Formats: sequence, C-alpha cells, structure tokens
Amino acid sequence: MTSLDTMAPLARPIPAALRSAPVLFAATLFVSALLLFAVQPMFTKMVLPRLGGSPSVWSVAMVAFQTFLFIGYVYAHVLTRALPPRRAAMVHFGFLAVVAASLPLGIAAGYLTRLAPNGAIVVHISNRHMELASVVAAVGAAEGLVAYVKQDDQVNDFLSDYRANAKVAVLAKSVADLGDLPSCAGWRRFEPVPGIASWTDDYSDVLRAILRLKLGN
Repeated sequence: MTSLDTMAPLARPIPAALRSAPVLFAATLFVSALLLFAVQPMFTKMVLPRLGGSPSVWSVAMVAFQTFLFIGYVYAHVLTRALPPRRAAMVHFGFLAVVAASLPLGIAAGYLTRLAPNGAIVVHISNRHMELASVVAAVGAAEGLVAYVKQDDQVNDFLSDYRANAKVAVLAKSVADLGDLPSCAGWRRFEPVPGIASWTDDYSDVLRAILRLKLGN
C-alpha cells in the first residue's frame, strides 16, 4: 500500500433520506401551492355574496392570496435558515396546530349580528345589469326582516350625464324600526317574489338577476 492510498478519502454511501430530500422538498412546495390555489376560489366565492361580485373583489382576492403565498415562502426560508431541523420542525408543527384551530374556513358573521336595537341595514343595490331588489327582499325574509326600496326617479341620460339612477334598499326587524321612512315619498315595501331564493355563501343566481332586468321577467 502506498502513501497515496492511505491519503485517499474513504467513499461513504449517501443515506437514502438525503437522496430523496430534494424530491420531497419540491413535492412539498408543489402541494402547498396547489392547496392554496384550490382554497382561493372557494373562499372568494364565500365572500362574494357579502362583498359584491365586482371584478375588484376577485382582483383583491388574487392579490391577497399571492401575498400570502409569498409570505409562506419567506417563512419557510427564514425557518430553515435560522433554526436547526429539529427545532424548525417543532416550530412549524406548533404553527400548524394554531392554524388548525381556525378550521373550517369561514367568514365573520353578517351584519345582522351587529345590528343595534331598532337599527336598520342600508344596501346600495344600483346596478345597470342586474335586478337585485328581489334578492335583497328574499335575503331579508329569510332573516325575518322587512325590506323597503327606493329608486331615484330624476330624469337623466346616462350616456351624456354619466350618471345612473341610484337604488337603495333598507332592511329592519320591523316597520316600526324604520320610523317615518315608509311614509316618505318614493319608498315602498318590497315583498319577497315567489320563486326567487335567498342568495347565500353557497347559492346565487346571477343569470336570472340579469334576465329579470333585461327582459323584465
């Protein structure tokens, strides 16, 4: 045996755990991103009936979830860089336990729980493409509320004035809670229309709302 043979490093086999680490790491990132993008449309659909269905709601939801995804990547990077593997795992499992306490996904209770005694809920339902008064009336009836609606009857030309007639609905637990409003000019009680169901987190019928306004049915 020569002196060079004694100086040669001993070949050590790479443990299987280390060989599979890159694959597991990539799979973890892929699954986490997939779950986040799967939750995004589901949660956004849950908040649409309360926040509105305008494109701005979807845009804000997409930006918010992209931001959360970026924060998650930063969290994973800092966690693996600042702590040893065993302690990082403990911190992450503790974080998962805290997050699990917030499941299932949901949103805060609606305005009815925040309605003051003898209070009222005012809803701006102006829309050039959908008839929403009957939807609000159905939602109110489902919650035991009465609905009054008023539309601005001022004559104007949208193409020249760039102004549409405003339409407002008011919901209350009883007519008495509305004070003198029902007797004011232009306000009328809007009863639920048979066949038009209340919109919820799980149900909406945008197409019929469009047809009711466009076709008058």
